[in-house]
Amino acid sequence: MPNISFIARDGIVVPFVATKPRDESSLYINVVDDQSGDVLLRVELRHKTAGISFSHKSSDGWSKKQIHDLAIEKQNKILLSVQKNKFLIDFNGSVFEYDLTRDIVGREIRIFCNFDFISTGSDLSSDQHFARRWPFLLSYETRPWLTSQMSNLPQMISQKAGLSAIIAFDGDEKLLAGIVAKIHDSVDELIIAVYESSSVNVGFFNELQSKYFNVSYQVVQYFYSDNDEDRDRAYFLNGLFEKCKFQNIFFLSPYDDPQKAISCIRENRMRTREDHFAVVEIDHKSDAVSILGFSLRKSTYVVDAEAQHLTLPDDDIAARNMVSVPSTGLSGSVNWSVRLDEKVTAEGSCKKVPAVSLRNVLDSYRPTAGPRIVCMIVSCEINRNKQDAIRQTWLKDLKTANIEYVFVEGNPSIDGSVLLGDRLFVSCPDTYEYLSHKIYRSIEAIRERFNPDYIFKIDDDCVCNVQKLLELDLNRYEYIGTNIIRGKNATYDWHKKSLSNKQLSDILYKAKSDVRWFDGQGGYFLGPKAIDIISKMDLLTFSHMYEDYAVGRALHGKVDMPEFISCHFTSIRDSDIHWEEDYRNTIVSDVHSLERMQAVQQLFDQENQRAAALRNGINVVIS
Repeated sequence: MPNISFIARDGIVVPFVATKPRDESSLYINVVDDQSGDVLLRVELRHKTAGISFSHKSSDGWSKKQIHDLAIEKQNKILLSVQKNKFLIDFNGSVFEYDLTRDIVGREIRIFCNFDFISTGSDLSSDQHFARRWPFLLSYETRPWLTSQMSNLPQMISQKAGLSAIIAFDGDEKLLAGIVAKIHDSVDELIIAVYESSSVNVGFFNELQSKYFNVSYQVVQYFYSDNDEDRDRAYFLNGLFEKCKFQNIFFLSPYDDPQKAISCIRENRMRTREDHFAVVEIDHKSDAVSILGFSLRKSTYVVDAEAQHLTLPDDDIAARNMVSVPSTGLSGSVNWSVRLDEKVTAEGSCKKVPAVSLRNVLDSYRPTAGPRIVCMIVSCEINRNKQDAIRQTWLKDLKTANIEYVFVEGNPSIDGSVLLGDRLFVSCPDTYEYLSHKIYRSIEAIRERFNPDYIFKIDDDCVCNVQKLLELDLNRYEYIGTNIIRGKNATYDWHKKSLSNKQLSDILYKAKSDVRWFDGQGGYFLGPKAIDIISKMDLLTFSHMYEDYAVGRALHGKVDMPEFISCHFTSIRDSDIHWEEDYRNTIVSDVHSLERMQAVQQLFDQENQRAAALRNGINVVIS
């Protein structure tokens, strides 16, 4: 059930937008003292009588209701503020004041409500937040192939990571042999593109293949129109895509500097990355974007947009992680680029791309591609069965959302970090007491390898509703999570059951009273400034028995963090679940078994389907 947590202080304003449910049932908002459990304020909204009522509950029972007239809209903007012993509620511009019997400043407050959808800390409606899910709503068209053989391409593309390099052959065998000799070890496959069958010297290509086993040559004809003048260059390139065995592609020219090409491949991880990306050079004078390499998905194809330029479909461009690189001097094997500023349509008119809009619901709202996120799943060697369970459940959605991820394990025998498949090994023991060291080393390694906008930390015993995760507006804070914890000069013994060094169980750890941090079990986000701060700290200064406290302490006073928790980032303990509706606005839930992980994932899937149905099938289109 949606809930918001905040520390009450004079002047604090908690904004949220709530959606009226379709069944027109009465709605309520409960404001609860988290320590005593008392309902400080209950607000009930009644559709049929168009009224709002206020009451509270204490040891003496429920107070008498105060009732006012009020019309309920589809989208309701609500502001809740605190002034000593008063609550002020602004409901769609109508302000109501409610006196309490005690001063609540400094108390931890939670807000519970039964609204169908609710967004907090943002002026956007829940429909607009929902629009951030657009990678899941895209309906990819089938490729416009012209032959039955090419129509089977979606089934032929390998889903495994790897790099296919494409070189256009212009007839200079010596030049081609030179670059093949230097580049072949840096790619998984090297395709020599030949567009005239008469230029094929079979003996030359056989000699190349006898030395370099990952080389192949492909003859792809240009498509000519009736007047024998217009060459369909898109047909040529799409035909080459059919031949690629790996999902990532890099364009080369025989005239390129091999060392620059190798550096570009390595620095951008083109052989190993599994996200939907494009490595581009931008001509700042013309704003043309020249693509050096990109990922190939089942929906990927190019079309002729205008003279001398090929383009990808707009939704394909908008969904990619665009990696801009400085001038490399690499021309590419095929003279093509993608213009992001304007494109000529079939009718001859120009339009801006990529611009994403919503069909039928919010024509004026244009969601944009979100920040680049890397999901850091904290794990260990003995929990690899949990890693497999995640791969079979919510990790599939993570890939659809184009979010890269790693399972983090500790290994003290290595120097620095090692990335093997989707596992990131960092230099530290793989035990609980070194968890803060694992977090520190992992943030450092992810920053260096992935250069993300945000790192999302989550544990391996959790399920994530990825579609709900995308609704988060991360631009406001460098550090955001769920369940804010305050030090309050308290001591903690959370570590006792998990230690490998049992003598440490007798040590109690005291938190600073002014430090606030997010509960590590529910996950948290770190922005670029937060990542830099932690990465540049000394490890021993950062280290603590509790990794989540170590992060909060390191960032204390240095970055902005919310004073209340957006219920768009609600985590919930599996043991606290009472009804399936409790998952409605939940992003993260911990689980006690692998079977439970599958069950919770199914509940998330059902909730996402329900949410989509309630919004009349919002579909994302390009305009």
